[in-house]
Amino acid sequence: MSVAVQDGSQGAISVSKAARRWRMGGRVQGVGFRPFVYRLAHFHELTGWVRNCGGEVEIHAEGSSEQLRLFGEALVSRAPPAAAARLLEVRAAPNEHHDGFRILSSAQSEVLHVHVPVDLFTCDECLAELSDPKARRYRYPFINCTQCGPRYTLIRAMPYDRRNTTLDRFTLCAECAAEYTDPLDRRFHAQPLACAACGPALSWHSPGSWIEDSTAALAAALATLRDGLIVAMRGVGGYHLLCDASNESAVAQLRARKRRPAKPLAVMLPWRGDDGLDYARTVVRLSASEAAAMRSSERPILLAARNADAPLAHSVAPGMSEFGVMLPYSPLHHLLLADFGGAGPGIFRALEKRGILVRERSRDIGAGVARITIGTEKELKQLLTVLDGEARRGGHA
Repeated sequence: MSVAVQDGSQGAISVSKAARRWRMGGRVQGVGFRPFVYRLAHFHELTGWVRNCGGEVEIHAEGSSEQLRLFGEALVSRAPPAAAARLLEVRAAPNEHHDGFRILSSAQSEVLHVHVPVDLFTCDECLAELSDPKARRYRYPFINCTQCGPRYTLIRAMPYDRRNTTLDRFTLCAECAAEYTDPLDRRFHAQPLACAACGPALSWHSPGSWIEDSTAALAAALATLRDGLIVAMRGVGGYHLLCDASNESAVAQLRARKRRPAKPLAVMLPWRGDDGLDYARTVVRLSASEAAAMRSSERPILLAARNADAPLAHSVAPGMSEFGVMLPYSPLHHLLLADFGGAGPGIFRALEKRGILVRERSRDIGAGVARITIGTEKELKQLLTVLDGEARRGGHA
């Protein structure tokens, strides 16, 4: 898309005092775009500011004409992987004589151009941190950065600022605050930023038991799954039903309670090997294109030809030549599957035509399917009001 430069200034703009204003649209919320602009401006030795405005991003930069040109090109060509930025307008602007580059508070706009940021799968850097005993967020089930983690699940209003998310009630600790304000840190302005010291923790509820500790809650969930029972998990995007996908009795129990005697079920498989697909290849036959699709940012359910000796219960997809499989996309998924071993607690909701995933609503779970739940304390209290048959409906956690 070509965009004309509109020069409304009188006379020539000197090389040292040139200023430009950009307006960026598309997917620029919740993908680390403003921190990216900040670092890019410093790289090109520009001054000015960047801010959200009505779902778009406005940028004002001052510097040499050549550096402004290179900066403008890089806004699209070097944008964060999760972004899908579009250049809407660029024009000459009056020089505001800034002495640095800043991220400003979001501006109000009469016109909203809303592109709600999607939830993003756990990035490689956070995944490595999750399994590093020396890392501050070792085994923290809500680890995230500007390139991964929940977005849509957390948003209450636009623009995408922390005050408009469900994380606003968690005050950042000193270490998290330092990361949030450090332009060289990958968590610079990461809105869902948290750690075990200042962020949410897992809770566990089963008849006669309530646990509010991430480590103990996860251990209780794993023990329950190994006993062949069903667990409801409040995860990124909604509630998930989990059971041991290699246990015929557990799968049969889920089918009976969901009243779905034959419909194929999707299975989440543990991430193993350099590309994450080592275990998946024991379950299904993957072509190069199928492997790429399974690892794509959408983390889709892939329908692939099943292996004759696949280590899954036959009742997962009775009479079918394919399995619907997917990779974990949240830190909690990774922890559960890695700790469980084998096929893992992989049954997720039923597949409809063309492999489209049907989300479970909390009222579905309340229909006697699962009374053992894992999530955050507020999420579980919301779910339990449904399980107890009450008409009240809580907000998002």
